[in-house]
Amino acid sequence: MAIRKRDGCWHVDFSIKGIGRIRRSTGLVSTQVNKQAAQEWHDNLKRDLWRRVRLGERPRKLWQQAVLQWCKEKQGHKKSLQDDIAMFKWLDSHLWNKPLEDITRDLVDRTLDIKEKESSASRANRYAALIRSVLRKAEREWTDGRFSWLEHAPAIRMRPEPKHRIRWLEREKSDSLIRELPLHLADAALFTLQTGLRQSNCADLQWDQVDLKRSVMWVYGDQAKGKKSIGVPLNSMAMNLLFRRKRDNIQSVCVFEFKGKPLSRFNNHSWTKALSRAGITDFRWHDLRHTWASWHVQSGTPLHILQKLGGWETPSMVQVYAHMAPEHMALDAERIVPEMKRLRAV
Repeated sequence: MAIRKRDGCWHVDFSIKGIGRIRRSTGLVSTQVNKQAAQEWHDNLKRDLWRRVRLGERPRKLWQQAVLQWCKEKQGHKKSLQDDIAMFKWLDSHLWNKPLEDITRDLVDRTLDIKEKESSASRANRYAALIRSVLRKAEREWTDGRFSWLEHAPAIRMRPEPKHRIRWLEREKSDSLIRELPLHLADAALFTLQTGLRQSNCADLQWDQVDLKRSVMWVYGDQAKGKKSIGVPLNSMAMNLLFRRKRDNIQSVCVFEFKGKPLSRFNNHSWTKALSRAGITDFRWHDLRHTWASWHVQSGTPLHILQKLGGWETPSMVQVYAHMAPEHMALDAERIVPEMKRLRAV
């Protein structure tokens, strides 16, 4: 039988002289709607294998085969794999059943134009980066016999993105927001304002990552965006908050829980309502981290220290906050004043 159902998916099963029996999953859920697509997948694979044996041609790999290979390699260690899978599902309507060599720059541009109109240039660029990464692996890493999956990956153009201003809160506004939030979110928000933790690190934070005696905590490498462990010093406000939560939730595993369960959603209905009551618009949870960094710069924290506190990999990542405290360069600005006085005297 050419195609058959197994483990909830359509599988192909056929033989080619010189290769033998071929049994593979198409990756398609075994519904009647997908049966025709699975048959096309079977026909393309059988034809390409026959041409490879009889004519010595480069095997024609399909986009969906590259997607399956990508997911297989990333499974278990890429934190954003589910985001990739969601993007792949959207791309299916444009690239499904396309041989990799037929995915040209023009085709990708047309596809990304549609995504940009649906959402934004920055969102389209995330799709562009994913397509480019898959095609480069097909060209440089994945092989079938002596052939790579793709001879030449196309150059993919990224969309220009508008530069957005850093969104942060004055201290009075942040106090208003904290007062309007329910306690479990207020604690997480206040802790973020004192430590600069990213949302995922705040949600995943467990008590075994906190040393209350030394006033420090740490983020493990597999939890950090840069894949490197981060040590975080805890100021007095963060420590008072942790002591209170430890006292009130003595049996908890995670630092921030609600009704005995770890917090999984921060930008929820309660957050939106609290923003409205506090008179704050256009503000995300991640902007609390921007607020923390902005307060540090305004208080005189050097950028190289801020880089370490925030776990940024390169100095350029903290340069976006440099404009927050131009008054710290007042002495440097004053250096040319004596020279200008001397010139006027002449």
